[in-house]
Amino acid sequence: MKIKAYEFTPAGVHASFDPETGGFNPETKKIVPMSISDGELSGAEIFDNITLAAEAGLLDTDKWVKQLFADLEDFEYFLNELAQYNDSYTICDRWWHAFSQLACGKDTPGFSTSKEIADGLYKHASETGQI
Repeated sequence: MKIKAYEFTPAGVHASFDPETGGFNPETKKIVPMSISDGELSGAEIFDNITLAAEAGLLDTDKWVKQLFADLEDFEYFLNELAQYNDSYTICDRWWHAFSQLACGKDTPGFSTSKEIADGLYKHASETGQI
């Protein structure tokens, strides 16, 4: 059977703003640092919030850890979620692009798997004195 022609529609990115957990507020177009270390948000919800904040131009490459996360424990929780994400799922293009912007536009071998991306973000945050 022949496959019919189709247009690819990329997966959507959705804001899941809650004043308790923080994230990207689509109404105010502002970011509230996320409190996520208790597992309140899934990896995908965290990644969506980061992507929407990056796409809105709200983040600084030398300050994004404090802009996105309420404390270091929340940042470490994010890195852990990201590092393990490819065990079951795939990083979508919009997430990858947002993460690469956080790491100053990395587009190199070694920034492909979720573990490599988490390592690259940690390294950049460390090199810029954010952690």
